[in-house]
Amino acid sequence: MRWLVLNTIDDNLLPYGYQTSIKIAYVLNVTVVSVGIGEYFYNLEENAKSYTFEAKMRLLLELCAEEEQLGFAEGIQKIKDFNKLKNKPSKLIGPFIKLKSILTKIYDDQSEYFFKTLQINYELRTLKKILHPEQFYYYPKSAQLNEADLGNFTLELPDPENGIPIFFLTVQDYSNKDLLSFEIFKSTSKNAEELNNCYAEESCKFPIMALLVGNDLRNMRADLEKPSKEFREKIEAWAQVCYQNPNSKEGLLYFRKHLKKWLNSTKKLPLKSWMLKGIDNDINNLRSEILIGEMPIEKIWQLYLNGNTITQKSFDTLLQYKSDQTPKYDGRWPVVIFKCLDTNFKLLFPKDEIKEESTNLSVRKTISLD
Repeated sequence: MRWLVLNTIDDNLLPYGYQTSIKIAYVLNVTVVSVGIGEYFYNLEENAKSYTFEAKMRLLLELCAEEEQLGFAEGIQKIKDFNKLKNKPSKLIGPFIKLKSILTKIYDDQSEYFFKTLQINYELRTLKKILHPEQFYYYPKSAQLNEADLGNFTLELPDPENGIPIFFLTVQDYSNKDLLSFEIFKSTSKNAEELNNCYAEESCKFPIMALLVGNDLRNMRADLEKPSKEFREKIEAWAQVCYQNPNSKEGLLYFRKHLKKWLNSTKKLPLKSWMLKGIDNDINNLRSEILIGEMPIEKIWQLYLNGNTITQKSFDTLLQYKSDQTPKYDGRWPVVIFKCLDTNFKLLFPKDEIKEESTNLSVRKTISLD
């Protein structure tokens, strides 16, 4: 069983949801996979240290504000043209060295801020330290918003042999507002029996997970390895029923019989880690929870559309794909849902300020540095 956390750098999903979802699955000893935010972004900071001046300038044009691009591009082009000259006028050598130095300094400032923003929003430096092929890994490529890469959104993924894939969904945006444009019903509701509706029940509740480093997370994972065994086995058994009986109520019936009451007992499961219990006693904010349930694939895509993870064009393409492949993508899929319970999380993470500034530092999902 794998839980897939699918985000892109410039979507509107709560970044705290990305980093915390990965940490939650990791400490529960569930294999967790980052989709969308992949190899490029995890290795960008380290790789950039060896970039040539030309590569740095290409990245600078991606990082800078749109209104600055033209001016920087003109300066970069002048340096290129000057370097092509066989007989360089001696009086111009000094000014061009100065121009190159200025552009390099601008790049250093812009890139330093961008990497700092990635860490604050997504904790890529922290998460990179717990990478492991059987515990937490990322798919190599970043998700691209074009038709060729939409397999990620249909669970047609590169490594199906590595276990049942389940979407781990964030349902809040940067401002911690609900992105859902539909209702999630309790499993006991009559509405839950309609296959075009969602149902879910509360499960594990976690204290603040921010700023926990690799050793902390590894210790928590070790603490919870045995206590979380039943949790993993029951969720996986239910997910298998859901996938083996598509377009039916079998998943819901199994859920009602085997998971509904039992999930209530899992709410304090994380506190069986002595470290998480200590954090819970010391800090009374930024709590989060996960919910377990089923959601129609179309509503999963709608959530990604609401969060700007996919475009309207991509969403329409997926709907057409669903229609062409019927009944393959009818019915519901098992999901895990992340929710930040604290509405005052900006006290610790001033995301609005970061978001406002980082709009000038957005990186397109494919950058050519050839």
